[in-house]
Amino acid sequence: MFYPVACSNKAAQNILMINSRKMEYCIRTIDGDPPFGKDYHAVLLRRASIPIDAVRPQIITAETFAKLDELRAYRHKFKDIYLYLITPARIIELAHEVISVIEQFSQDITNFCAYIQKP
Repeated sequence: MFYPVACSNKAAQNILMINSRKMEYCIRTIDGDPPFGKDYHAVLLRRASIPIDAVRPQIITAETFAKLDELRAYRHKFKDIYLYLITPARIIELAHEVISVIEQFSQDITNFCAYIQKP
């Protein structure tokens, strides 16, 4: 049982790291102040999902936010060894959701980049 759980966690962690770096770059570059602190990833996701009037649109949609936040919460449970809270069925569901999250995030970033490149 541990091997599939560890693989799922590693996949979730890798996806969050890649997406976090992209969102942090956008927020740091455009907003000027990246989030920091203990709940860094949660704040980063929230900020990326909220548009700033006259500055930038949302970086990710509410749907992408919800899915990434779910992966973040799962990663937290695993990282803090709350394995009794993780069921094999949920691991399988999350593994299937990872593909759609990657596709959604890619589309969100493409849309965001198209918006900020407008003259």
